Amino acid sequence: MALTSRFCPVLGARVTVVTDLEANVMEVICRYHDRESDACRLKTRASSGGRLSELLERAAQGRFTDRTTRCQFD
Repeated sequence: MALTSRFCPVLGARVTVVTDLEANVMEVICRYHDRESDACRLKTRASSGGRLSELLERAAQGRFTDRTTRCQFD
């Protein structure tokens, strides 16, 4: 297992990502990450706030095609 620090565009800060030996993400260490659903609580909250909050959240990330609440790391 490896621990890496990666930038989270939702928080605007760095989070810790735990990967296995094949670089598959095993866990995201972040206070807003929901382990059960593998979703970001901030993204989930923003998506339930109406169309304007969804637009602003996606614009802040620079991604208009992604509507998922999952934490994604390249």
